[in-house]
Amino acid sequence: MNVLVINHYSSNKGDRAMLYFLVRELKKGPVESITVSAHDRTRWKNSGGEMFSSVKWVPWGFNVEMPENPGGFRRRLAGLKHRCFPGMYSILRRGLISGKQAVPARFLCNAAFYRAMRTADLVISAGGHHITTILARDAVSGQLYDMALTLKTGKRLVLWSQSIGPLDFEDMRNRQLVRHILSGAAAVIVRDEQSKRVLQDLDLDTSRVQQTSESVLGLHDLQKDYIFPSDREPVAGIAIYGAQARSPEAYDSYIKIIAEIADHAVNRGYSARFFPMELKSGGSDDRGVIRSVIQRMKSGDKASVEDRDLDTPEHLRQVAGCRLFIGHKTHSVIFALTAGTPLIAIAYHKKTEDFMAQFDLAEYCIPDRHLNPDHLRSLFDRLSERCDEIGQLEFAGSRDFGNRVQADFQAMLTGFASR
Repeated sequence: MNVLVINHYSSNKGDRAMLYFLVRELKKGPVESITVSAHDRTRWKNSGGEMFSSVKWVPWGFNVEMPENPGGFRRRLAGLKHRCFPGMYSILRRGLISGKQAVPARFLCNAAFYRAMRTADLVISAGGHHITTILARDAVSGQLYDMALTLKTGKRLVLWSQSIGPLDFEDMRNRQLVRHILSGAAAVIVRDEQSKRVLQDLDLDTSRVQQTSESVLGLHDLQKDYIFPSDREPVAGIAIYGAQARSPEAYDSYIKIIAEIADHAVNRGYSARFFPMELKSGGSDDRGVIRSVIQRMKSGDKASVEDRDLDTPEHLRQVAGCRLFIGHKTHSVIFALTAGTPLIAIAYHKKTEDFMAQFDLAEYCIPDRHLNPDHLRSLFDRLSERCDEIGQLEFAGSRDFGNRVQADFQAMLTGFASR
């Protein structure tokens, strides 16, 4: 069976961890070849190690890569192509909804993606949070485009371990397209309860929707031995969310609050260690926001940044070395849960609240709209006192959920291989 994985965002460390899980699990199953459609293949040059050595790489269907060392003409050509995206999206949307193949799929995507699609027996969306209007207005995005291309080509599409929503549409044609993709997929497998409710709001039949766990929890077995948090170095790991759109006032408030909790950790005898969740110079590189936080701290000399672009196993090991963690970006929360590192989760979306509730840790999760330093300091002190108890709870939970997500993936894969 030939498998094409689509929707991979190369510079996001959470997406890279999800892909690590997918490739590892695919190699266990009845799979002959693995191709990954990545938004920027250059991010995988000289990285990934043995796990990715046999993987083939192609661009997204609507290629968003910038040519290496482009001259002026190639830059203008790339810019022109990007301006064509809304029109191509409209053509694809109209054809998929109406069922009329006015423009063949091969003219709506690059040649490498089309060849990979044509030879694939199964197409898997790489999971995460792609079907939403939070990150793309009206959900018009390259990820949805490639899902639509998959259905237009007549291939089996699996939406694996997804979070879906919120979905607030201005153009009802885009709502129709999302409904068409969700109803046309061969399998819709979500990772949180909120996603099921979103599907119900779309008037979709949820009887065929399955629920699994978050993919990265399936990497729990990379950590063989558990060290109690109280036996670790007093390091408070921190991961911020730098890509969130904020007004200047909201941005300043966010910097101030994160700086205050980092200072509080230092006052309690910890050092503060910031973990960027994007590769250097990636589209949402959060190092600039981290530098602003450290500059605002009163004890910035006790803060550091893990500035290496760590691969997934090493990133998990480093998080497992922290005594406590404060995570805002979703996969920073998942990394801490997987490693059994007690954490405070700051939720920008209901999915984070769902993940913490699954571990019976809802009390340590704060929606970011309710973020305030007093609450954070109180939670930090409580977590510090209960660190071994909470850490063990997370570690045991990550084993249970991780085993489940591995089993669910292999069951899905075997089921499609036998068809």
